[in-house]
Amino acid sequence: MKNYLLIGITFFSMFNIFGCFSPKADKNGVFIRFENQSNIELTGVHLGDQLPKKDSYRTYNCATNYSKVPIGEISEYKETRGKYFGYNRILLLADKTAFPFGKLVIGSRLNKEFGKEFARFATEEQSLTNSLNGQTFEGLGFPKGKYTFVVVNNEENKPSIKIKKD
Repeated sequence: MKNYLLIGITFFSMFNIFGCFSPKADKNGVFIRFENQSNIELTGVHLGDQLPKKDSYRTYNCATNYSKVPIGEISEYKETRGKYFGYNRILLLADKTAFPFGKLVIGSRLNKEFGKEFARFATEEQSLTNSLNGQTFEGLGFPKGKYTFVVVNNEENKPSIKIKKD
């Protein structure tokens, strides 16, 4: 009896552990790199977003992570995932003296400057289906190709993003 209970607890635990893993969206042919022309040492960059599953900790992962991008440096290209959700939101990471909590979110809907830049290149109608719940999102995204997101300081000396098609 104890063995059956132990096997049952093991299977239940494994189901819960593996049930928390988030599937990744398909790659989309859009390659992005970062060029740091700001006065802030970036300790990392998270590009893209995660789409949640209702009533769950699981997410449909459309994000791409970049390691440190020093001042004056350019990162490597990385192929993004999940159509426009893979590059319409940027989380810049830096020392806490640069940003509150060491993080700054720049999104196409949150930041007017980035929204205007994004709109210059987002000319292709795209749809993405969240594999966790079947919800479909439609919007404009970039055509396949290579792009550089240049981190600069705007007139208020705050980080902003300029986009170049390579």
